Amino acid sequence: MRINDLRLVSSSLLAYLLLVVSNCSRVGICDEKVIFEELSPDKTLKAVLIRSNCGATTSFLDEVFLVAVGVETKKRGAPVFKAIRTDGIQLSWQDQTTLQITYRYAQINDYTNYFSPPGKDPRSNLIWIREAHLRE
Repeated sequence: MRINDLRLVSSSLLAYLLLVVSNCSRVGICDEKVIFEELSPDKTLKAVLIRSNCGATTSFLDEVFLVAVGVETKKRGAPVFKAIRTDGIQLSWQDQTTLQITYRYAQINDYTNYFSPPGKDPRSNLIWIREAHLRE
């Protein structure tokens, strides 16, 4: 191999490594946007739909959180619903313990039917979501 060929290979390898390192440093950084909030009938909770955009190589991630009124959305707990490749998600409270989540299409990754407000004793403050209406 000639010296010029070695320099070209070395330069290409260095450029590739810099690209890989710069992308690795961005892992975990996603743009989050509140799409919709729906207040519960007794005005103590809000259902919040948040869409995360983690870059061109991933789908949007839609998550539904239950957040106590007066608590910042950023201090939310775990989502009660998580999906990618969604279309037309809507949230509506049927009563204090029934949140209806409707959509035209969604690839559901995670779902739970209970919620415990952060900072409260989960044994005495657990809110059960009695029904889940996941409809197309």
